[in-house]
Amino acid sequence: MKRLLKILAGLVAVLALTVSGFLYWAYQPVPTFEPYAYQPQRPHHWPTNHWQRSTPEAQGMNSEMLLEMVEHYQQAAAESPELFIDSMTVIRNGYIVAEIYPNPNYLRNHLHVIHSATKSIVSILIGIAIERGLIDSVDQKLVDIFAQREIRNLDAHKRAISIRDLLTMETGIHSRDSFLYAHEGLLALQQSDDWVQFALDLPMAAAPGDRFDYSNISTFLLGAVLAEVTDTNVLSFAHETLFGPLGIDEVHWEWRGEDLPIAWARMWLKPDDLAKIGLLYLQKGQWDGEQIVSVDWVRESLTPGAFPKNAVDLLNRDMTPNRELSTRNWVAQRFIRPFSDGYGYQWWLDRDGNYTALGTSGQYLIVSPENNLIYTVTSKSSGMSQFKPAELFYEYVLPAVEAEKLPENREASEALARHADPPAHEEEAGPVPELPEIAERISGITYEMESNPYKTNNVRLLFDKSKPHAELSYTARESWAPNFRVGLDGIQRYTKTNVGVFAATGKWMSPDTFVVDVEIIGYTTFDNWEFKFVGDQLIVTEASITGTYTYQGGPMR
Repeated sequence: MKRLLKILAGLVAVLALTVSGFLYWAYQPVPTFEPYAYQPQRPHHWPTNHWQRSTPEAQGMNSEMLLEMVEHYQQAAAESPELFIDSMTVIRNGYIVAEIYPNPNYLRNHLHVIHSATKSIVSILIGIAIERGLIDSVDQKLVDIFAQREIRNLDAHKRAISIRDLLTMETGIHSRDSFLYAHEGLLALQQSDDWVQFALDLPMAAAPGDRFDYSNISTFLLGAVLAEVTDTNVLSFAHETLFGPLGIDEVHWEWRGEDLPIAWARMWLKPDDLAKIGLLYLQKGQWDGEQIVSVDWVRESLTPGAFPKNAVDLLNRDMTPNRELSTRNWVAQRFIRPFSDGYGYQWWLDRDGNYTALGTSGQYLIVSPENNLIYTVTSKSSGMSQFKPAELFYEYVLPAVEAEKLPENREASEALARHADPPAHEEEAGPVPELPEIAERISGITYEMESNPYKTNNVRLLFDKSKPHAELSYTARESWAPNFRVGLDGIQRYTKTNVGVFAATGKWMSPDTFVVDVEIIGYTTFDNWEFKFVGDQLIVTEASITGTYTYQGGPMR
């Protein structure tokens, strides 16, 4: 018995030493590092009008490894409904070597929302504005730009916030507006009458530069700065100075009012055009003989100014530490995000020299200067599956780079090329069920909805028993006003709206409840709407990637 106790005591001691050693290692600050030094390889063809294509082997990449990536994704997606990629593109030496389009609804050369990858583009626009003298420098103070406003909570810390602090997410503002806080502060901003004033009035949690706290409002303020200093609206400025020279003609970007961009996200680009942003930075800001943004700005953008893996405490509303959220954030930064060794000017950096523009639900633009490589992903994934594209990059795309040129592998490269065409639909039309009596009574009525997180203002359904589809229209957020068809025979109906293309089916689940399943093609969620009619009231239960909410309303008067 004594011997057993000694053995157990020894095991406990070893475990304790192991745990303490792990904790000592885990809590060590992430070492600083410099941007990867390289000389850009000028592409043989500038893709201003279109990208040229090549086999992977002609550009030194292994087709079989890229096929393994596709097969790995297909198996993982079959096992997890959270994983759903719309497109993957691999570009080496200025040539597209692989395109994968797994979603039957999402076709090549269609717009896709890039969510927070928008932030990296806003950073480029700030750099251009500085070069043009519209902003003094990254050291210019935020309060000086908005000197005409009366700002609350104006202490020494807030007076010290600079453009640089906004770029590196180290403002010290107590915004609580990221996914870590369920976007609480961001929802509050969007409910306010004056978004800029709301953001400027927020209290301070720390001095600028003291803590990295990922903040959508920080980027929103960068957009507000651009709106303040440019003579035109920010999208026009972007077309003139950035998108136009790169041949990016089609951009959709949501706005608050006429002049204020929703700078933290809500930009839509084609995957090939998102890749052009990567090539611009791979070429250190130069594009076909024109310096779009300075070499110095690119270098500064990719120099780590903050280190997300040195995770700080996340704070409650009263600024006390929230241990649960802080632990979750620490684990995520240290073990789940290989691209987050450092953070530059709205770019995520790893210490091997790769850098990433990242958007929620799995939007990626990853650039590897060492390998002259660009990788883009558009996706509607959720949960931990949002990080799957990064895993595919590090485990398959990078290892596929083997040389400057490899022997031809026609069978593998042709098999890979077939994935550029989305798979065919497997839907079959069924009979259209007879409409319930209530359908005729509620058809065409516009219901005015109570306040809700989705900011849906009003809803209207139209039914016609002679047609195999219904119509659904609603207004929401700042600029959404879609009107789209809903298939009643099991076949999706496609409708181009001011938001994008909607693909929708619907059915009556009971005499008073109609349910719609909808995919906004190029957006990042599959939505489910339940419409329950009770007396003269409409009760809506809306489920999407951000959660499930129930709200109601009555006929508009």
